[in-house]
Amino acid sequence: MNKRGFDLAIGTLVKLVLGIVFLIAVITVFVMNWEDFSKTLEGYGGSDEQITIDLCKTQCDLNKAFDFCCSNKTVGDLSLRCEDLNIECEKFECEEDC
Repeated sequence: MNKRGFDLAIGTLVKLVLGIVFLIAVITVFVMNWEDFSKTLEGYGGSDEQITIDLCKTQCDLNKAFDFCCSNKTVGDLSLRCEDLNIECEKFECEEDC
């Protein structure tokens, strides 16, 4: 049995499906405007605050003291540190001077 022709058909089918998905995404961006489209995508990732809380917890788990204590995270229009979000890390204490 000649499998080469069958592989060619599957490869073509995969490329066709990917092309259609890409075309739908491009049309959606143009119809909805980029801002509305990006807000739609944000809903799948969670809110800014929840993403920031998860980031702070990960930095604590990885012993990234400077990143946890001193780096500012953007939540909406605010620039906050993990301590400002009332997230504490038991692995280290944050110093005031960063």
